[in-house]
This record gives sequence, structure tokens and C-alpha cells, in this order.
Amino acid sequence: MVRHKKHHGVRLRSLFLWHRYFGLASALFVMTLAVSGVLINYGDDLRLNKRPVQADWLLDWYGIAAPAIAGGYATPAHWITQVGERIYFDGQEINDALPPLYGALQVADTLVVAAGNQLLLLTPQGEMIDRLSGLAGLPDSVRAVGAGGGHVIVRTPRGNYQGDDQFLTWRPIDAKGVEWARTAPLPPSLRDTLVKRYRGAGVSWERLLLDLHSGRLFGKAGVAVMNIAALLMVLLAISGAWHFFKRKRR
Repeated sequence: MVRHKKHHGVRLRSLFLWHRYFGLASALFVMTLAVSGVLINYGDDLRLNKRPVQADWLLDWYGIAAPAIAGGYATPAHWITQVGERIYFDGQEINDALPPLYGALQVADTLVVAAGNQLLLLTPQGEMIDRLSGLAGLPDSVRAVGAGGGHVIVRTPRGNYQGDDQFLTWRPIDAKGVEWARTAPLPPSLRDTLVKRYRGAGVSWERLLLDLHSGRLFGKAGVAVMNIAALLMVLLAISGAWHFFKRKRR
């Protein structure tokens, strides 16, 4: 009887040691899962999907790099620039602006941006006024934008067209006296800002937390480690319950 109790005590101590080891091995992963899970649950309130990651080392980890920036179009107080597939007003992306960017200039109190198959009309502060396309009478295949006599002029493969003051009608004209929008080197500070904005737009804090929570942040190995951690937590629960009931029976 004494010998049986002795062996029973040894098994309990052994089980307790394994329980401790499971706990120590999974502690870091439990904290990671718990903290990231809570933040993900409150992601909408914290607007995590709208908050870009700006840390260079994290963006490097994701392998996100900004394409080369050839230059931009300068208006009296602002810059319009294409970076990859995105078009920016200074350092702010113009929503739904379709590349490529063919030119930008200011006529009176309106910024005119030729992008894709549209002319975007903006306020001097970058707010959208209107989008002009072929449905609004804009000539097809605009490849450049310029100004002459206070009017906006566009270049197409079929010739040049001048718009009226309301951009409603376009008539063919020759190219004499037209000042076409041309690219210019960006200020270094703006170039740095655009590189950071472009890279950061590729990864939100919500995506980072989801990748951390699942282990995808570290590739296939990270997913495997998180799976092992989940298994350890299951073993931790089982060993803890087993240890509790064994002690209750003593």
C-alpha cells in the first residue's frame, strides 16, 4: 500500500513537471494570441484597417518597396505624382484615380489632372470637383494636358482639343502657344514622404495583427509554431485538469 502511494506520488510530481513545462513553453504564445486577439476584436473601433504600418523594418520584412519615382507635375502650390499604380496630391493618395498620369496643371481656381481616360477636376486644396470622361464629351485617349488663353487643352492621337469654361464642349485647335504640363524633379522631402506612404499603404495594422495572430508573419514556419503552441495549450489544459482531479481523489 505504501509502495502504491509512493508510485502514485511520483506520477503526480512527474505530471506536475510536464504541466509546468507546457505552461512555460506556451506562455509567450498565449500572450501573443491574447493581446493580438483582443486588438483584432476592437479593430473597427481602433480603425486598424485604416492605419498603415510605417516602421521601415516591418515593411522590409514584408518585402514592400516603392517603385522608382521619375518626377511629378508641379502646380503653383502643390505636386501631382504617380507612384506605381497610385496617384498622389502632395502626400495624399487621390482615391480612385486611374493611372497612367499624363499631366496636371492649374487653370484659374481649378486643378486639372489627366489620368487614365479621365480629367479630374480638383480644388486648389485637392478636393474632388468632378470627373470628366468620354460620356461627358471628353475626347478619347487623352495623352497630355496643357493650357492656352486661359483654357484647358488636351492632346490625343487624333489632334488637340480645347475645352470651354465649363468643360462641356471640346473643339479641335492647333498646338501653337500651348503650355503643356511637364514633369519636374520632386523635392527630396516629398519624395521621401511618397515612398513611406506608398510602402505603408501596402500593410495595415489590422493585417499585421492577423498575420501575427496566425503566425503567417513568419511564413510557413510561423504557422507551424503557432499550431504547436495551440497543441501545447490543449495539453496544458488536459494535464492541469488531470492533476486537479488526481489530487482531489487523494
